[in-house]
Amino acid sequence: MKTNLRKLLLIPSLFVLASCTNSPARGDYVKGGGYPAEYGGDPKGGDVDDYEPTKDDGDENGTPKRAGQLTCSALDDNKEYDFWKEINSDNSNDSPLKEFHKSAGKDFNTFNRVKLTVNNANDVSVTLKDDNTTFYVDNTHIAYLFPSNNKEEYDVTISYLDKDGVRQSRDTKVKNNDEIDLENNFTLSNKLEVMFVIDTTGSMHDELRYIQKEIDDVIAKVQTENANADINLAMMVYRDIGDEYVTKYSDWQKDVKVQQNFLSKQSANGGGDFEEAVDQALTEAIDKQWSTNSTKLLFHVADAPAHDKDAGKWARATYEAARKGIKIISIAASGIDKKTEYFFRSQSILTSGQYVFLTDDSGIGNAHEKPTIKEELVVEYLNDCLIRLIDGYHKGVFAEPIPYRQANR
Repeated sequence: MKTNLRKLLLIPSLFVLASCTNSPARGDYVKGGGYPAEYGGDPKGGDVDDYEPTKDDGDENGTPKRAGQLTCSALDDNKEYDFWKEINSDNSNDSPLKEFHKSAGKDFNTFNRVKLTVNNANDVSVTLKDDNTTFYVDNTHIAYLFPSNNKEEYDVTISYLDKDGVRQSRDTKVKNNDEIDLENNFTLSNKLEVMFVIDTTGSMHDELRYIQKEIDDVIAKVQTENANADINLAMMVYRDIGDEYVTKYSDWQKDVKVQQNFLSKQSANGGGDFEEAVDQALTEAIDKQWSTNSTKLLFHVADAPAHDKDAGKWARATYEAARKGIKIISIAASGIDKKTEYFFRSQSILTSGQYVFLTDDSGIGNAHEKPTIKEELVVEYLNDCLIRLIDGYHKGVFAEPIPYRQANR
């Protein structure tokens, strides 16, 4: 079974903080007991320090009886991009992330971003000519480009479907915060593809059964929340080189029960060291047969990065996801460290995804790493969060998160 010293030293419990009236220092994450109402505190108002959610410890096999127990927050670093640059800058005196940017910044180039808005066309992608890298315009009409060189203006090729469904291209120059109008031809695609890529090494044992229950609930509700969508689901689990398996895959299915059955059979084991075969899993997952002109979402659930020697492969897989328009939503489980946080946030930034991190509020699993963030984020139930994100990426409009203490359960 995988050994993780950090996890062995941490006691899985629900930490309760005394309420306070001062805001936390920037970069700190305050657990739910200290949150005001708008972030998940007492729905009657004020801070609380004695709230304990009802926890289902499961049946005799440890399988939870219901979903809606794990808690999380979701962070969109592209919306707080200046802060992301600040905490990774050489000029930052106290950020624990900057050392990883120094070593991995050339592979995961998140520092030089160009925001581009493209309206009125379908299936739009933008290719940076200098780098030959491609980034997709999502259903909010925004593309985030990451050139390798910092210039005032960039030569790009914009590819799109015209009003007759014929592929067209346009060469132009763009700079940060430009807005471009193409043909009056935008309609939301009804295609929605969702893939879960899940770390099943030994260190995931404290939360895996709960995560399985949450995802099982999510994939059952996706159709309800997106009634008019043509939905396909896929599942991949992975471990590390030398384990019983490196990857196992269940291909695209419209039948929810097939994927629920595949997921239910997975267990946590193997690993041996902290790093895992993240690069191989994501390379294989992104290389699968994704469709065109669709909403493409990959949820990466894990607690460890790839091996250092494989960081370049991981980066290449991330850029390939961006080229295909696959958004990577990272889900950080208990036991991650700052290095893992840096890479998970980077893969989400580069693909216009989000960084979802589990919190201690549920009292489930080992302690969860405090991310380096600007301010408190709403704590919501994981299943509610994932459904909200899927719906938002597909429709182009995101609902506000519901604090878990105010959610209907």
